[in-house]
Amino acid sequence: SGATVDAGSVRVDATPAYGDVNASAYVHDAAKTLTVVLINPAKQEQAVTITLKGTPATGSLKTIRTSATESGATLAPTPVRDGKATLTLPAESIVTLTNVELPAH
Repeated sequence: SGATVDAGSVRVDATPAYGDVNASAYVHDAAKTLTVVLINPAKQEQAVTITLKGTPATGSLKTIRTSATESGATLAPTPVRDGKATLTLPAESIVTLTNVELPAH
């Protein structure tokens, strides 16, 4: 299982320029939360940089990944510097970036 998007969140524009990577982003203004879901269906890893505009300020985003060998694995947080987050998506993976507090497993 991965992260979920809170009720009351609004989907916002997310337009990657990274080939096969699909992105969607959700902001909940009242709760000041941001969730970005990145899907890499390709057979090779993809490096991506996300630019966060008009989103809640954050220094890092919790990072959850599902891949051939991981199922909702919590990784080290992804740093956000100057409104940008950079990461590498493994082949055939889904990565969720969020500032939402996640329940303990």
